[in-house]
Amino acid sequence: MEYLENNSIKDFVKDIIIDKLYDYENEKIYACDLGYELLETYNIDGVYFYNNYDAMEFIKKHFNDLGEIVEEIKFQLGVESIPNMFDEPDRFCVVIFLEVASYILSRCKTIDNNWNNEITLNKKTIKKIIEELKEV
Repeated sequence: MEYLENNSIKDFVKDIIIDKLYDYENEKIYACDLGYELLETYNIDGVYFYNNYDAMEFIKKHFNDLGEIVEEIKFQLGVESIPNMFDEPDRFCVVIFLEVASYILSRCKTIDNNWNNEITLNKKTIKKIIEELKEV
């Protein structure tokens, strides 16, 4: 089975990306950094839900889909880069979302073809990325 195939968290993160893309309209961003740029405010704050109860509910709901993402993060960045989901559930979710965002954006042709290049997120490019995200 392919990484993130049939993973419910992937669709959740797609929605975050789509919501955030237009906030960056006309910005120039390196394609490889797009996932981190779009989720930058959550990464800086260390929270997405701004509520540990909601974060724990998300973790419970998606528990079966977390394993493959945690394993990928451990492989790429090491176990020390994963916050304890019990001590810092919201921060844990942010780390998960960053990994998923980077991966699914890398599967978009527009991003993959420009991985090491700066792209301008004009309306046309944003629309194209959104269309490609739906296929991931």
